[in-house]
Amino acid sequence: MKIQKAIVVIFSTTLFISLGVYSYNFWDNKKEKTPSDSNNTNISMNENSDQAHTSIDKDQNTVEKKKYYVVEVVYNTGGSSSSFVPLKLNPGYKYDSDFHMNISRDDNGNLINGDKIIEINNFVISDKNKENIKNIAGSKNYEEALKEIEDKVETLKNDAIKKGHFKE
Repeated sequence: MKIQKAIVVIFSTTLFISLGVYSYNFWDNKKEKTPSDSNNTNISMNENSDQAHTSIDKDQNTVEKKKYYVVEVVYNTGGSSSSFVPLKLNPGYKYDSDFHMNISRDDNGNLINGDKIIEINNFVISDKNKENIKNIAGSKNYEEALKEIEDKVETLKNDAIKKGHFKE
């Protein structure tokens, strides 16, 4: 009889504590939302595929989230990668800035939210990459931007070769 009472007391206490924690988190999360959060309807999540698609609009929050262009160099069939922020494509960028970029891939290795990412495979800048760089930098700055990216890619390639991570 005493054991049954003890089990009921422990179960009831655990249940009330769990409900209390859940209620606190539920109400606390509702308080953190601001009116500007409800206006930002251009972000949609598809939980079934674990992919996110964010459309670009003129809303300040979206611009801050995806402010800078990033170059990601993928090598060894996607087994390794390195990324950097080219200064010619990102005027005003400072190395101490947080560039608000998260490079994520789905289960098939495809970029998620890759609209600000230039992907270079095995240290080879493709014609599509060059066209993308030209569209971003403009005709006037294209040569300088391409040169900067080529130099950085070559440096990354030499480092990967020295460390034994890549073979030509």
